[in-house]
Amino acid sequence: MDISNEILGLVSEIHGSLRARGESLSTAESLTAGGLSYALTIVPGASDVFLGSITAYRPDVKVSHLGVEEKTITERSVVSEEVAIEMGHGANKSFGSTWAIATTGVAGPGPADEDEDEDEEEGEDEEEGHAEPDADNRGGPSDG
Repeated sequence: MDISNEILGLVSEIHGSLRARGESLSTAESLTAGGLSYALTIVPGASDVFLGSITAYRPDVKVSHLGVEEKTITERSVVSEEVAIEMGHGANKSFGSTWAIATTGVAGPGPADEDEDEDEEEGEDEEEGHAEPDADNRGGPSDG
């Protein structure tokens, strides 16, 4: 995978900012299938701030490994913002990170959920969520 200089610069900036504040990062990925984690770990010193990732491509794995509520998937859709937020909270809890980023979505050509309309526009639809700092996970105040 080729990473542009622009992305490398952003990742270096993120790492520098987290490192300076003594904070950490984890990810929960679906649509990006590990690509985000790859980008976040390509720079030297990534292990100073990046703790890990869970790639949960299937809904049942989002439930079992990230603690996403089945009710959220059923009522809101597996590619919803609410699911992305729950995925982020699951990564945050699993790794004890200060911050978590989650991605979910559908790349097409079919719908992500069986209940969705088959006539929906084809193409990429992505949701991202993030989990804010949690005092229980980082041992400090949650002032995010």
